[in-house]
Amino acid sequence: MRIYFKKFMDSRGNVSMLFAISAVVLMVVAGGAVDWGRQVSWAAKIQAVADEAALGAAANGGSNDDMEGAVKKYFTANFGTSGELEDLKVNVSSSGTALTVSATAQMSTSFIGIAGINSLAIAAQSEVPLGTRNLEISMVLDASGSMNAYLGSGSRMATLKAAAKSLVNIVSNNGSNMSTTKFSVVPFNMGVNIGTDNSAYVQGTGNALFSSQAWAGCVMERAGSDAYSDSYDGSTSSKGKWYAFAWPPEPNSNSYACSNRSNGSNTGYQRVDAPSGNYAFTRGPNYNCIRHSLMRLSNNYSGVMSKLDSLTAEYNDGTILAPGFGWGLRTLSPNGPFGDGAKYTDSNTQKVLIILTDGEQTTEAEYGVQGACASSTSSPTAYSFNPASFGLPGKSLANKGPKDTFSPYGYILDSDPFGTYPGNWSDVGSNLYNVSKSACNTVKTAGGSNPVVVYTILVSADAGPGTTTYKLMQECASSASNFFVATDAAQLTAAFQNIANSIKLVRLSK
Repeated sequence: MRIYFKKFMDSRGNVSMLFAISAVVLMVVAGGAVDWGRQVSWAAKIQAVADEAALGAAANGGSNDDMEGAVKKYFTANFGTSGELEDLKVNVSSSGTALTVSATAQMSTSFIGIAGINSLAIAAQSEVPLGTRNLEISMVLDASGSMNAYLGSGSRMATLKAAAKSLVNIVSNNGSNMSTTKFSVVPFNMGVNIGTDNSAYVQGTGNALFSSQAWAGCVMERAGSDAYSDSYDGSTSSKGKWYAFAWPPEPNSNSYACSNRSNGSNTGYQRVDAPSGNYAFTRGPNYNCIRHSLMRLSNNYSGVMSKLDSLTAEYNDGTILAPGFGWGLRTLSPNGPFGDGAKYTDSNTQKVLIILTDGEQTTEAEYGVQGACASSTSSPTAYSFNPASFGLPGKSLANKGPKDTFSPYGYILDSDPFGTYPGNWSDVGSNLYNVSKSACNTVKTAGGSNPVVVYTILVSADAGPGTTTYKLMQECASSASNFFVATDAAQLTAAFQNIANSIKLVRLSK
């Protein structure tokens, strides 16, 4: 029995020893899973920081020392207080065409130290091109009267101007990168003013309607799909010159109904107001014409900043986005009329369009007394309007005046330029949505395999979720992250800063 008991005791001792060894092995294996999982997590974090640091430093440019300092500062900000990482080393090198960031570190272990493994190595590497793409950026900005509304401590327009100038500074490195960066500025309300110095691209500036006042620079939009395309052949066809915008004289009876009354004829006005700064409500042929002309693509830093500084919000009759999209594209285009942009096939150039508005699209007549003009007549000459005289499709109007506000497409509700038989203001809104959506799609597809990147910004809650403008701007952005809504000044400023940083990254992607 003793011998048996001794053998039994020896057997139990061996079992205990084996159990202890197995427990240690199991603890090492289980703990190792935790430590190696931490290693994978830290490796992902360091890789992400290496990517972000490389992109940021390359986008900002500067000397090799500048870029190295920026990268190391970024690593310190992210890992400087971590007690789990040891011996973090960051190396930055530049070949002149690419920036390479590599990082190594040791991660202290929590469990597998009992197996003699006190740390695990972590490494990451990121390489990005150094500013290989030129930038052509069009800022298409709503300058209608509603931009005078307050957005915090200042007006929407004041905040917009400061934010837009901040974007120019971020993207151009305070003007030092203007040799590879160009900007155009396209203010709009219902239409766009291309500038009287671009009259070579316009027909109808000698129209009898301008006998009392010279053409101020606004244009009608062309018919059909060419209303928003960047096709241009210099002819007087739908692919050629634009017609000069002139608000036609409306009936002179019922004086409080019609916006721009005639002198009793179809070629003269009862009243023609002298120009007054940037004021748009001057009776006569240039009534409702935005007085801020577009600025063609330019790499003149001070010129771009001065143009943004000069913008004002002027009260007017309505807002339409399609002309803004169309002329924004034309300032970026390698085609006419301007031909200032690089070829769409130039992979070394990225084209960007930023468009901002602060409310629903409208021809404004639905909110005013213009509807009563439809019962007005002229004397002694009967009222008439022929859209063909402006190169537009649609019905002619005779005897009675129009219900709608005159636009770069004509009287949408009355003359039906889009051939949709609108019967109410909701139908007019649908027309505006459709033409602006088509214009937006033309912008996004113009570059083919090198598409124009579109950013859209809505200011104020006037065009929030559920409105057609919200839907339009959301759909028009090149991606969900390119669509911004700003209901206060801080959000608008942040939107432009985010866009600027995004553009810098777009510049690096090729």
